[in-house]
Amino acid sequence: MIGNFIIVDGHVHTFSSEEISLKILQSFNKMYDIEFENPGTGTIDDVLINMENEGIDYTVMANFAPAKILHSNNKWTLEESRKHPNLIPLVSFHPDMDESFTSLLDEYILDGAKGIKLHPMAQGFDPKDKRLEGIYEFCSDIAFPIVFHCGRVANARLNRFSDVETLEPLIARYESIPFILTHMADGNVKDVLRLSKSYENVYFDTSIVISGYPPIRETNKPAGLMIVYPRVL
Repeated sequence: MIGNFIIVDGHVHTFSSEEISLKILQSFNKMYDIEFENPGTGTIDDVLINMENEGIDYTVMANFAPAKILHSNNKWTLEESRKHPNLIPLVSFHPDMDESFTSLLDEYILDGAKGIKLHPMAQGFDPKDKRLEGIYEFCSDIAFPIVFHCGRVANARLNRFSDVETLEPLIARYESIPFILTHMADGNVKDVLRLSKSYENVYFDTSIVISGYPPIRETNKPAGLMIVYPRVL
């Protein structure tokens, strides 16, 4: 807490060990053409230490993984959140998962899941894939939040799956789902203002676009700098 304000870090990727973290971060640095050293390891211990040092009360774990290990990764995320109540868990899905999505989501919610994290660009699937409709309908019925990666990271755009134009039809169709678009839709002021005026169910986070870590600011060049921040998480 800083003053009378509760501080929430709305977007952190966590890993089960430094070894796994190093492999994944190196892979992402290569994929996204990121040349700077990451400011942390993303291990639970590292995150908790940083939270204590920086006055952060809660951290949202926005984890995802390839389809074949996604369920086990979700279960690990939920387990860690039960050990540490100041860690808020999101779970992820992929169209190629074999399990029943609605059954899994029921299970995850009972285990403490607070929302869904989807990174269609990195996970390599179209978010409008018909196999995901059951998830969207389920979330619509209970107003369960979905966090979408949106925009570039370090100016990388691997495919169109996380573009605003790809995600907007879902926002329009499922009006009861709170959709959070990360990275302020790449910091594009026109998109952020237009979406926030057009839809009551869309929100944004400030990760990467607004950063206190100079190498991130230097490496990532968002589409525009925000002047007004409507409904920012």
